[in-house]
Amino acid sequence: LNTPYDKERYERFEILFENLNKTEFKRIPDPNNTNSKYENFAFFESYFSNYIEGTKFTVEDAKRIIDTGIPLFSKEEDSHDVLGTYKITSNKHLFSITPQNTEKFFRLLIDRHKTLLENRKSVNAGYFKELNNQAGSTVFVHPDLVKGTLEKGFKFYLALREPLQKAAYIMFLIS
Repeated sequence: LNTPYDKERYERFEILFENLNKTEFKRIPDPNNTNSKYENFAFFESYFSNYIEGTKFTVEDAKRIIDTGIPLFSKEEDSHDVLGTYKITSNKHLFSITPQNTEKFFRLLIDRHKTLLENRKSVNAGYFKELNNQAGSTVFVHPDLVKGTLEKGFKFYLALREPLQKAAYIMFLIS
């Protein structure tokens, strides 16, 4: 594989992999074992995952957005983000799909990104980034290295055995 990748990030992935791989995780049954519990989980996942990104709604407003599918007039893009997240998390079958190879991993990333941000005109939903970005002093992976870094890092995901190991690792990989 000659695809360029971010070596510094790859080293971080390797450290995380080694630590996750030597740690034993207790399996905990999914408490969302009814449709009602699962819908409640999906709602709060949608609400809080957007809240930590800076989207501020009351719980009642978020519930109204999800129940009606109609965005708030004053916060249309943020409303669509909550709706997009809910679309992904509320479908238990689709939400439980895990990638078994790099091609399926990229397809899943692209499809979920498209669903999540399809109504944001400022984002090229369903495509990898084209511009460099940063948060504070943290500079993220250069656009030319994103696919190679994800592809190379994904091999560690495939080598992990336990669901919680895989979940923690892939969250870090994508972030």
